[in-house]
This record gives sequence, C-alpha cells and structure tokens, in this order.
Amino acid sequence: MKKRMFVFALVLLVAGRLRAGGSVDFADVRKILHQKPAIESLLLDDLIVDPAGWGVRLGNHFKHLGGARIGPYVFSAKSRAVKSGGKLEVTICTQVTFLDARGNPAKDLLEASAFREKLSQVVVREGSAEGFTSCPE
Repeated sequence: MKKRMFVFALVLLVAGRLRAGGSVDFADVRKILHQKPAIESLLLDDLIVDPAGWGVRLGNHFKHLGGARIGPYVFSAKSRAVKSGGKLEVTICTQVTFLDARGNPAKDLLEASAFREKLSQVVVREGSAEGFTSCPE
C-alpha cells in the first residue's frame, strides 16, 4: 500500500512540475465524466471543450501499462455564453486504482495489468492563469 501511494504521488509530482504527459482525446475522458452526470451536463452545456488535451502518461517502467494515460486530464475550453471570452482551462481530477490480472488492487504497481479511474472533481479556471492546476488528494 505504501509503495502504491509513493508511486502515485511521484506520478502526480512529475506531472505537476514538468507538465509532462501525452495527448488524450476528450471523447475518451468523457467516459469518466459519465460517472457524475450533473457535472458532465454542466460542463457540456456551458463550455465548448477542445477535442484534444493532455493527461499523465505512464512510462515504460509500467510493464503492461506503459504509454497509457491517467488523470489529471487538462483541456482548453471556452464559454458558450460569452462569445468574446478568453480561454478556460478544465482539469478533470481522478482517483486511480491500479489492478492486477485478476482485477484486484495491484500490490506491485509496475506489474499492474489495468487501472480504474473514479472522477473526484473538475476544476475550471482562466486559461491565462500561470502554473498548473493541481488536484487535491
């Protein structure tokens, strides 16, 4: 459990500092938003979200998941109501559970075969703001 938390914290730290990651399609991340329909509806009714954003890219040290994307996911967006408004940044925060081949929580994250994400929150802020929007634990 401690190793799992350490690796997950390390992934988030690296993502926050380097803003490293890989491109991700909003259509793929939208599946996570389905977990909370009220939030999904609010976002999609009020915002035009760019079709591509970025997520944390798992490295090749993950035996089975190298190259996979996990949250947080960040997308640019603009308001549907304010036509001349500036860009917004939408951060979709998730809680990740790494799974072994049997679908149980993985004891060794680097050997995990799959993962499950649970939507924890969505943060919307001005796109011109400095820095990276981090997700609370």
